Amino acid sequence: MSVFRYLKNINKKGIQILLYHRVADVESDPQQLCVSQENFHSQINYIKQHYEILKLSDLKEILITKHIPKNGLIITFDDGYEDNFKNAKPILEEFNVPATFFITSGFIGENKEFYQETLNRIFFLEKRIPLNLTIKIENKTITYENLLNEENRNNAYRNIHFTLRGKNSIVRRKAIKELLKWSKIGDKPDDDYKNLNEAQLKLLSKNHSFEIGAHSVNHIPLSSLSIQEQKEEIFYSKAELEKIIEEKISFFAYPYGTKEDYNEETLKIMSQSDFALSCANYPGIVKSNTNIHEIPRVVVRDINVEKFSKFITNNFHKY
Repeated sequence: MSVFRYLKNINKKGIQILLYHRVADVESDPQQLCVSQENFHSQINYIKQHYEILKLSDLKEILITKHIPKNGLIITFDDGYEDNFKNAKPILEEFNVPATFFITSGFIGENKEFYQETLNRIFFLEKRIPLNLTIKIENKTITYENLLNEENRNNAYRNIHFTLRGKNSIVRRKAIKELLKWSKIGDKPDDDYKNLNEAQLKLLSKNHSFEIGAHSVNHIPLSSLSIQEQKEEIFYSKAELEKIIEEKISFFAYPYGTKEDYNEETLKIMSQSDFALSCANYPGIVKSNTNIHEIPRVVVRDINVEKFSKFITNNFHKY
């Protein structure tokens, strides 16, 4: 492909929505959710200079009018980790860059911790755990041996994480309680892995450049739930967040967000709701024919600004 044709393709109309989870420098990050503060600062500085950065609330009108800008960018965060407030917020404010934060309402608070972070504490941050583990998750009993071995620890983490991913909150809590008892590490989250509390969420929402969206109550794949359970996860999350920030919540992001993590029932619920937009988690560019309840996003990993600039350019070219 000639240079001219390549540049023409990357300058086509479309909006790229970036999906971040965390901005933090941590000891262990098995899910690769963290972008270092240094890299995030460089990334935001770069896109501020080279792209038109939009708010998510601009998107519905853009899609209705079909007036799609060239190479527009929107920044979003999923889950609601405390470092969004402590680390990401000051950098975004430094460059006057807007962002939307999708918050899992059931995990707001000083001592709330996502199950994957409890597993992270047990298998990677804690250096001295019992040698062997036998755990029952629903009707399945699993045994892991010689957990002093690094590969065995990694396998135990991955297997338990994957098993719990599609389970409901009751099954997850029971398994985590059993694991905490077995490991004897205590149930208080590590400071580097905590979630936002209500006061921080309120302060975040007061900045007019920042928007708050719902991300369910318990962060469970909606496709694994009944229609009624899906509605509870979606609308209870919206109501709880509205009560805290005293503003209307108009955006939703599907937990996990791949096409396997929501279904036709989910889309029907959203289309009949008063949510303006719903965001997914699979790569793509927002175009004039994009479904407002299946907005694609691209996940950003911990890469330096040189790799990041190529990543953004390639996404506009690829999708």
